Amino acid sequence: MLRWIFGASLLAGVSWAALASAQNLAPDQTESQFARDRNVGVLERPRADYDALGVRAGGFLVFPKIELSGTYETNIFATQTNALSDFIVSISPSINVQSQWSTHSLNLFAKTDIYEYPKYNSQSNFTYSVGGNGRFDVLRTTYLTGAADFSHLVEPRSDSSTPQNAAKPISYDQIHADIGGVHEVDRIRLSGNVTFYNYSFANNHTTLGVPLNETYRNENTILEVVRADYALSPSLAIFASLQHNDRSYLIRRVRVTCSAIPRALRAISARTSRSPSSCAARCRSAI
Repeated sequence: MLRWIFGASLLAGVSWAALASAQNLAPDQTESQFARDRNVGVLERPRADYDALGVRAGGFLVFPKIELSGTYETNIFATQTNALSDFIVSISPSINVQSQWSTHSLNLFAKTDIYEYPKYNSQSNFTYSVGGNGRFDVLRTTYLTGAADFSHLVEPRSDSSTPQNAAKPISYDQIHADIGGVHEVDRIRLSGNVTFYNYSFANNHTTLGVPLNETYRNENTILEVVRADYALSPSLAIFASLQHNDRSYLIRRVRVTCSAIPRALRAISARTSRSPSSCAARCRSAI
């Protein structure tokens, strides 16, 4: 697959690299044995002359951003043969809000990505995410963290789980939430975190109109982590970690009747020895 990418961005906020640094959910650790920011790489260093200042709104700074890019892709369906090409235009607006409080912190964000396929417009799609994260300072070395977000996403055509004959890209919703805490005493740090993910896939259909049931991929995931660190020096620590991962698949049977079978499926059954009603029964049992 060959891909050329062109792009431009307009930033009235802050670069994502600087933003990731600014969103570090940990209080001031200048006297901590676990501060690991003493040696900062060239790309991670603050660039005061280039970093956007943001727009102040009370105790918050608002960072809006928009990006425009173009991609020429020679195989948009990621097929082994009969590759089809198109020029993809993407527009990506986003906004990030960061608190400027002396204690505690709260960050909110919203973003979307719009992908337009001028030649094969059935492949045009969009994704979006909204959410936030925060930190509650109990003591100087003890704090709680939390985060929650909702995303509507699209699976890449190159993903091994995506049916190659799907008429449109497979879309799904993701819900994420986590809560955690950190307590530090001299050279010892104890931490724990619980993370929850929910994936909900939307049904699709093939290029012939045959239904594709994707709900069998719906899933809940819970990840629990407990960790203990011991600092040998301000730049070196040893740790022990215990993790538990629980996954449950939310399989739902879909009722399919003969009237719900598209005309294309009836045409297929006409070329075989089976009647449309028999094909419908087979379709119900398969789904």
